[in-house]
Amino acid sequence: MSIFFQPRRAVEARAVTSWDFVTGGGLDSTRSMEKTLSIVPVFAATSRIAGDISTLPLQGYRKAGEARQPMPLPSVFPKPTGRLISPNLGLVAWVLQPLMSLLIRGNAYGLVVSWTTGGLPGKVVWLNPEKTHFDAAGALPVYRNNGAEVARMNLIHIPAYVMPGSVVGLSPIGACAALGSTALNTQDMTSDWFKSPLPGSTM
Repeated sequence: MSIFFQPRRAVEARAVTSWDFVTGGGLDSTRSMEKTLSIVPVFAATSRIAGDISTLPLQGYRKAGEARQPMPLPSVFPKPTGRLISPNLGLVAWVLQPLMSLLIRGNAYGLVVSWTTGGLPGKVVWLNPEKTHFDAAGALPVYRNNGAEVARMNLIHIPAYVMPGSVVGLSPIGACAALGSTALNTQDMTSDWFKSPLPGSTM
């Protein structure tokens, strides 16, 4: 029998009958900020942008005609030394928080907890954007944090990229959701592959 002309055999079929990998969805609001930051390029880019801006020196000015006159920083900004918004949270961290919210979630929400005698915010605490939501279903927009309604006058909302017809910002991460989701799912799949009981030779 020739080794070059063998009788036709049935086509062999193989299948993996179990697949224990965890697959994720889109890089959207269901992803936590910590999970999003696990993508190395995302962490590198956001930490560079937020870190550089939050460490810039802050100076206050008031406009007098065509000239600018130096003035003390408004009291809403924590002092570099001295008063803290909360334990271990000074000026740099206070500025960094809304920047991270804008970069990852596209919106920064600040709760005004005190006012100055001049009617300006005296102290602002930045809220977790994952727990703050905007509801436009009713006649007037409603903001909620942890499910509780927040009075609009006590909330500072800073959107990032705002699309026409919307008041909610779109983050750079959200705009590149497909690419980011692919990277995150690839990391998850690789990690789950090495944790799975499948033989190392299975491809």
